[in-house]
Amino acid sequence: MAKQSPKKLNVVPLGKQQAKQHRGEAVRVKLLDAAEALLLEQDAHQLRINDVLAEAGVARNTLYKHFKDLEALAEEALLRGFVRNVELDAHALSGALGRCQSKDDFRLAMSTITRATQSADRAPRRMLRIKLLAMASSRPALLERVAAAQTDMTERLANEFRAAQEKGYVRSDFPARTGALFIQSYTIGRALLDVEPHSRKDETDWINLIDQVMELALLL
Repeated sequence: MAKQSPKKLNVVPLGKQQAKQHRGEAVRVKLLDAAEALLLEQDAHQLRINDVLAEAGVARNTLYKHFKDLEALAEEALLRGFVRNVELDAHALSGALGRCQSKDDFRLAMSTITRATQSADRAPRRMLRIKLLAMASSRPALLERVAAAQTDMTERLANEFRAAQEKGYVRSDFPARTGALFIQSYTIGRALLDVEPHSRKDETDWINLIDQVMELALLL
């Protein structure tokens, strides 16, 4: 009986596997970037696959390698956009804590961060967060993911508040999570001003009110 030759295994070198994974992740990020950019200007139900593909510069079949359908891509893009600003704010707060040498330094840093979070050019991103909350209200699986992301965001900011409390810059007689929720709530609340006709003075008055509340309720 003739001996059978052992089957040849088609083994892909580890370096090539890693390169393929990196390329796949890069394409996935392109799709998310494209969808997020479009969702800053339109609602999820207005999103069109051809627009996403054109924005991302990828082929149609490529999208389905990474996402079940256009709706799944839209949800992922909205969720990523939902956390983006809070991540930026937590990073800014962490940087301020590292640089500040006194309470006055921290007070000035918080005022600067407030003006960044409340700027008019962030209006589309504030609205994007509201779009996701509205979408999640009727989708339990998505709402669960939003809740997990929100919990994580709040805890990140709360950790920065705890660090500020330890340095004596922020009052210690309130939970740090409350301060973190306060910052996020007034940022989302700014969307009410975004959607109504308003003047530059209205924007200034809103920011000044936040400064006063921070001064009276949180800062030492």
